[in-house]
Amino acid sequence: MDSFVDMLWDQDVDMGVDRYFYDPVLREQHVKKQEAEQNKLQELKRDMPNKKQKDSLLMKRQGSEFLILPHPLGHCVHSVKRQT
Repeated sequence: MDSFVDMLWDQDVDMGVDRYFYDPVLREQHVKKQEAEQNKLQELKRDMPNKKQKDSLLMKRQGSEFLILPHPLGHCVHSVKRQT
């Protein structure tokens, strides 16, 4: 005979409830993974103003001698010598 938890599991699986809800070890791992992702996102948001400031200083330092081309993915700046 199935236990009460097994019956709930069968019902909830049919309704789309995740298995993390029942297994405490899986739930803890899932929560830690989510927290790590959130921390990484917050760190990236915190570093973004510093990156923009560095990019603007780079542009000022290079002046009119260089043409600043942003990287297509937006994570670094390339400078190309301007042809005059």
